Amino acid sequence: QEFENPQRQEFNKSSIASTYTLSSNNGPEDNGNAIAWNSAKFDLVDQGTQPNLLYTTGNELKSPWVKLKEKSSGREFYFLNTHDPANVHDKPVTKNAYRRTDNAKEHVKFMKELAAEGLPVFITGDFNSEFNKREGKDINVTPDNITTTLPYCIMTADGTIQNAYDAYKDRAVKCPNSGIDWSKEDPGKGCSTQIDHMYFTSEVLPVSITGFGCVKKGDKADSVASGNGSDHDTVKFSVSINGGDTGNTSGDVAWPVDEKYYKLD
Repeated sequence: QEFENPQRQEFNKSSIASTYTLSSNNGPEDNGNAIAWNSAKFDLVDQGTQPNLLYTTGNELKSPWVKLKEKSSGREFYFLNTHDPANVHDKPVTKNAYRRTDNAKEHVKFMKELAAEGLPVFITGDFNSEFNKREGKDINVTPDNITTTLPYCIMTADGTIQNAYDAYKDRAVKCPNSGIDWSKEDPGKGCSTQIDHMYFTSEVLPVSITGFGCVKKGDKADSVASGNGSDHDTVKFSVSINGGDTGNTSGDVAWPVDEKYYKLD
């Protein structure tokens, strides 16, 4: 998530950058939300921009989607990425709380439209919202202070879309739900993010989350030329569709950034 120009520059320095295709030509084209895929494994079938999303000042949030086909199996799926607004650039902060809530509703609507083709749909990104609403935590403010307007609650409300962490833990959906205890899930890494998520549909083809972990963000202020190349901890999932392994997504440990920029344990 947040594949902005500094990350794109480091990406392009990578020795394997030529193996990957990006969904946009530059950061402003998609608000820094580009999707990258291994073109040796996947063909691009179609792509576009998710409709009706708003960003931090009420401007359009240009979040991309791609439809990919796995070369080895012919299996197709949709992959979306988003960066829903934080409480910045507009006051009061409830303005962007409403936008996060509205965006979550649009994510659900669009994912269901795509899933009607009989294909699994995934969305990743920085939702700027956690599993729960903690008092005094500004980032989790919700419209009218109502818990059910949390994006997590909206995305999982009717059971047709699952949160990947919930699926990995095989835990029941609750509104609100408990956050991720990183000290137990990926001990020793020091990860802390609670706002980066993956959701998916699995009504037509069964989807399994077979692995989960994180890569710690760097120590530098911009965190681009150190650590994982991001100002966030990178959340990673391993995904299996209908018994087939599609590899990892949203931060695979083979994510194409040179080792000197991406330091792994």
